[in-house]
Amino acid sequence: MRERVKLPPSKVLIDYVMRPRLEADSQDSFAALMDLNRAHVVMLAAQGIVTKDNAGKLMRIFEEVLAAGPEAITWDPALEEVYYNLETHIIKKAGSAIGGQMHTGRSRNDLSAALTRMSARAQLHRLAGFLHALRQQLLDLAEAHADTIVTGYTHMQPAQPTTLGHYFHALAQAMSRDETRLQQCYEVANASPLGACAFNSTGFPIDRRMVADLTGFSGLVENSIDAVASRDYVPQILACLATMGVNLSRLAQDLYIWSTDEFGWVEVGDDLSATSSIMPQKKNPISLEHIRGKSSHLIGALVAALAAQKGTPYGHLRDISLEATQPLRDGFREAEAVVNLATETLRSLRINAAAATARTAENFSTVTELADVIVRETGLSFRDAHVIVGTSVGRLHETGGRTDDLGLDLIETVAKEHLGRPLGLREASLRKALTPAENVAVRRVTGGPAPVEVRRSVNVSRKRLADDEGWWREQQGRLDAAHNRLDAAAAELI
Repeated sequence: MRERVKLPPSKVLIDYVMRPRLEADSQDSFAALMDLNRAHVVMLAAQGIVTKDNAGKLMRIFEEVLAAGPEAITWDPALEEVYYNLETHIIKKAGSAIGGQMHTGRSRNDLSAALTRMSARAQLHRLAGFLHALRQQLLDLAEAHADTIVTGYTHMQPAQPTTLGHYFHALAQAMSRDETRLQQCYEVANASPLGACAFNSTGFPIDRRMVADLTGFSGLVENSIDAVASRDYVPQILACLATMGVNLSRLAQDLYIWSTDEFGWVEVGDDLSATSSIMPQKKNPISLEHIRGKSSHLIGALVAALAAQKGTPYGHLRDISLEATQPLRDGFREAEAVVNLATETLRSLRINAAAATARTAENFSTVTELADVIVRETGLSFRDAHVIVGTSVGRLHETGGRTDDLGLDLIETVAKEHLGRPLGLREASLRKALTPAENVAVRRVTGGPAPVEVRRSVNVSRKRLADDEGWWREQQGRLDAAHNRLDAAAAELI
């Protein structure tokens, strides 16, 4: 199969390109490639391109090869890649007169493109399963901690009281969007390039749609140049993985801060922590550090896939078929690690609700509600209320005061300075406004932190999760049905 070139591949080419790829593909792509072989021969027989008798002989050989598995094949990197090795193995069994018909009307180019798409859809499906477990864990935490009051932060400064349940549900919604993007990636990747051949299709009367149907693709990459040239779905997938990784790195950073002695809100389980070789008291939450670190590898995989494609001709070449797709392997591996590390870390968390709630009553995070109460009870504009409350808090800060020191006398003094008159605010209204639980309870608008609203939102998100699980089951059902059709069509030829 190297008739045009007079020398075998160099040792450098074998060691750095052919052998590493062959070692991976011989295990990862064997079953998918055999499905492509079977589907192609079924189509060739149906179209009268090969006789049914010869097709049957090939099918019987295929059955033997599948039963023996990839371990029975001598994988030779000098044969360049997985397809040539497999074809050589089949021709040894069937003879070139029969085995040589297998490649009629196709090319390694469309085969390679198809295998990458089939691998991508399988890996997306696998990752979705792990993501479902993470989403479930976030929703369970959101429901369990719908009443656990904590300080919410903006710019890393105390802002307003919220709940841990409200926070965990926010991350569950982010993961839901990440899954939506994965589904979109699946739909783009699940299109068949088969039949494009090298790039220019073929003069044989092949049926591209039949092969696509038998191999589980939902449609065709119709233009034959585009079919072998396109790898734009690779950075699309990696962009989605990188976005998901960044979302989870932000979760990890929040938990990292909350696990410090200064916060003490959460503690990561011992089985996800490490110790120090010199400091005996140390318990380091290393799973969070690995989530943050591995998310950077996802960004790197995206950049690598884009860089490998930039400036290349729009056709088939190794930059596109091999170098630009290699980051997918790395990306899926790191994404799986990030998701599973996040799930296990969340499962291990010990949450100190008392510590999380304690400072919320002291750090002025409740005074937004005080400004709102002034508006509701006195008819003052929000901006005037903001000035009065902000000035009062500023004066307390100067003297080291805390929320409990914010009394009606100070509020009225500042109001007289600003408005020239007292507010007439009631003491009971002031104290109620400064209560963290009341701050949270009144925020019942859609998506707010009120426990009743968090629980309602969690129920909606659980329904969305169930729908997403159903979507993937539907895709798997279509693949299973296609495989059954392929098995039946192959059996008819044997």
